[in-house]
Amino acid sequence: MFRVSLTVCSAAEAAKARSDLPRTFRNSGLAEPHASALREQVEAALGQFEAQMSMPHTQRFSADRRFEGDGYSVSLRAKQGTGLLGAISKLLRRGP
Repeated sequence: MFRVSLTVCSAAEAAKARSDLPRTFRNSGLAEPHASALREQVEAALGQFEAQMSMPHTQRFSADRRFEGDGYSVSLRAKQGTGLLGAISKLLRRGP
């Protein structure tokens, strides 16, 4: 079974993950029509993550995508920014 789990935290990481996909799927062992279709879907999802994360007004971004089928499971996660708890703790650390 082919399993991949990717977590990206910035637009640059998403771009690097997209550039590494051909090598990953070449070694997947999946039949060619399935591998290329799955690779296209994963590339599209990473492209969406990259576009959202590169917008200057985005303060927090979180997304999950999962592709599953016979013989494969690909899990993508994107996280950027700080949540409310992180923002509060950052303020408390700064002090007066």
